[in-house]
Amino acid sequence: MKISGYKFGHPVFGIDDYYDFKPEISIDQKIEDDMLIITSVNFDLGSNQVLQELLDNEKASVVTEVFCSYTMYRKSFQSKRGINIQVPLKNIKNKIEVLYFIIANDEISEYRNDAVKPSLNNQSFYIEKGDILGMLGEEIISLDVSTSITLTLGSSIHL
Repeated sequence: MKISGYKFGHPVFGIDDYYDFKPEISIDQKIEDDMLIITSVNFDLGSNQVLQELLDNEKASVVTEVFCSYTMYRKSFQSKRGINIQVPLKNIKNKIEVLYFIIANDEISEYRNDAVKPSLNNQSFYIEKGDILGMLGEEIISLDVSTSITLTLGSSIHL
């Protein structure tokens, strides 16, 4: 499920090749009522005003994709801002992979973003609906055989 090393045809926030800074996101994970709950306690896109506006105007969304190779469970969760998902423990086992990103909800014919490195500042890009605009992070969460999280409950991960 990893997409590291993939080359996009447009700048993607969070990838070193394009931006001088990365998003600051802190993730909390806990088990409650037979659910794995993943939430963002800090969601900061820095001075990337274009992505902030796209999210605020619902032209982009935060997407969290969860995949369990043991049970073949796969689900994408979409939100306007931040991360707040619940995964039933009965659907996952051993480990899950989690990707966090920002996708375009609509076509953008001339995407420009002042947050890109200077070499790309004067270019515009065609963005299709569903294209990735930001990579916010990825992680693997290990679960024991009885489907309980091995991380300390209430633990926090900084991406």
